[in-house]
Amino acid sequence: MKARSIGLGRLLKGIQTNTTLHVKKVIFDPAIVATEAIVDPELTYSYGRHVSLVSGLDTMTHLIEGYLNIVDEGVDPEANDRAIAGMKLLLDALPRVIGNREDREARRMMSMASTLGGTVLFYKQAGVLTSTPSVGVTSWTTERHALSCCRTTLPIMLPWSWKN
Repeated sequence: MKARSIGLGRLLKGIQTNTTLHVKKVIFDPAIVATEAIVDPELTYSYGRHVSLVSGLDTMTHLIEGYLNIVDEGVDPEANDRAIAGMKLLLDALPRVIGNREDREARRMMSMASTLGGTVLFYKQAGVLTSTPSVGVTSWTTERHALSCCRTTLPIMLPWSWKN
């Protein structure tokens, strides 16, 4: 069985999809957060360029958002360090995977970046960057979450967050 996603959202929340209405809803409660996860880069070896790119963009958006979130700054003092480490891994790995889907070390690095992103967002909640597309765009359309985040909110919110 292949993994359906190399994104990190399913580790932190439940996703309910109604295929009849084409609606996706997010469910979050501490009781359903995974206490352990199997992160196996080998499950991603068969992923093509598009899935790898979208998953990488989703991970990068989560890492940036966690880093910029100052509301929960004191909850986990090392979260920003993990966000920076994840961004560095991803910026090195993603172009390599896009250029050569057989690059196993780059796949391992992407899996590690995604895991770091999950640990960042567990303590520093998602905000406008990823929540707005989930509620406003991807819940009611076939637009993929990562593409929506990178296409709509990231170009607007990143400069605003940086100066504020």
